[in-house]
Amino acid sequence: MRLRPRIRLILAAATVWAAAGTSLAQTAVGAAHADASAKAAAPVDTLATPLAGGAALLQRLTAELHGIRYRFGGNLPELGLDCSGLVGVVWSRLGLETPPRTSAALASTGRPVEVADLQPGDLVFFNTRGRRFSHVGIYTGKGRFVHASSVQRRVTEGSLDDHYYRTRFNGARRLATMPWQTAVAGAAALAADALVPEEGAPTDARSAPP
Repeated sequence: MRLRPRIRLILAAATVWAAAGTSLAQTAVGAAHADASAKAAAPVDTLATPLAGGAALLQRLTAELHGIRYRFGGNLPELGLDCSGLVGVVWSRLGLETPPRTSAALASTGRPVEVADLQPGDLVFFNTRGRRFSHVGIYTGKGRFVHASSVQRRVTEGSLDDHYYRTRFNGARRLATMPWQTAVAGAAALAADALVPEEGAPTDARSAPP
């Protein structure tokens, strides 16, 4: 049976629209799968939470000590604190093992840390008395640290960007006892393990079976 030209045109258009609709549907499904895969593959910042929590805890603890008067050799808040005495008090309040009593002794404890890798709870050292490691502070995050200042005569906050401390900076150390640092190390290890392919699994698309 012969179809009129107009009917043939309508049928052809319907066929084209049907094909286009199928293609659009397939594209939409493919895009949805791609979006889901991208979300699944996106790295989760497992390191931010423990660090942020550690910073908040340190800031809360040290805020309670702000303004306590400086006293050379002091290790009791009610009588006054010096820089290493402050470290001992904070460590005690965190339930950690008592650290060495002097800044020089603290400087030989734990392991060195680069400024770019500083985490809340790391110790920062300065030469403020004409000798290395004569002063210590507790890093609290975002370039800030808390310390018992002999100049300001009280427990206060300082900045690593301040010219006075920047030019007297002697390095930083991590005593490896902070609970949030342990959490960060654990999260980093888990992330590293997740990147290691299982035994027998193809390492890339070229080695995958057809």
